[in-house]
Amino acid sequence: SKKNKLTNGRCPFSHDAIQNPSKLHAEIREEHAQEGEPAKIVWNEKIPGWMILDYGLVKKIASDHETFSSANSIYGNDVPDDLPEIAQPLIAMDGEIHQIKRKYLQEAFKTDEIDKWEPVARRIVIEQLDYLLRNGSEKLEVMKDIAIPVPIKIICEVMGIEYDDQKIQRIKNHTDAAVAFLGAPQGGRFVEYQNKFNAEDKVLLPLFIFEEIEKKKAAPDDK
Repeated sequence: SKKNKLTNGRCPFSHDAIQNPSKLHAEIREEHAQEGEPAKIVWNEKIPGWMILDYGLVKKIASDHETFSSANSIYGNDVPDDLPEIAQPLIAMDGEIHQIKRKYLQEAFKTDEIDKWEPVARRIVIEQLDYLLRNGSEKLEVMKDIAIPVPIKIICEVMGIEYDDQKIQRIKNHTDAAVAFLGAPQGGRFVEYQNKFNAEDKVLLPLFIFEEIEKKKAAPDDK
C-alpha cells in the first residue's frame, strides 16, 4: 500500500534522505496524491509525525506561532527558568521577542559587515595552513584541519571571543550535539543523541556564550 511504501525504511532524517531530500519528497507527494493533486501533508509513522510537503502550507505553519510554537521543540522544551534571557536560544523563540532578538543579529550579517571580515578570514586560513606545515603534517585532512577549526575561529573573532585549541573543541562538541540527532533514524542513536543534548549541551552552550558576554562586559574592547 501507499502507507507501507512510505513507512518501510523511509525516514526523512536518514542519511540517504538528507543527501537528496527533494527526491524523497517528490516521490511521497506523488504516492499520496488524491484526484491528481500531489499530497501536501502526509503522516509518516517512521518519525512518527506529519511531513509538510507544500511551500504554502509550510509558510502558514511557520507564521502560526500560537498553534506551532518554536518553544515547544527539542530546543525550547525544559529550558531552566533561571537561564538568563540573553542566553536563551533564538531558535526556541516566537513572535515579537523573536523579531526583536533577530533584529539585533541581522545587523551583523549585512553584506558590508561581512565584507569587513574578509581580511580576518584570510589571515586565519593562512595561519592554519602555516600551523599544519610547521607541525610537519604529511597529510591534510580537509574536514579536521580546515573545515572545522577555521569557521569556529572566524566566529570567535567576530564575537570577540579569545580562543585556543581546547575552546575550539568545546564549541565543536556543543554544536555537534545540537544537530547530531537530526541525521539519525528514530530510536536507538537518535534517542541517545537527543537525550545527551537535552541533558547537557542545550544549556551548556548558551551558558558558555553568556560567560563570554560577561567577560566582554568586564573588559570591553573594540570588537
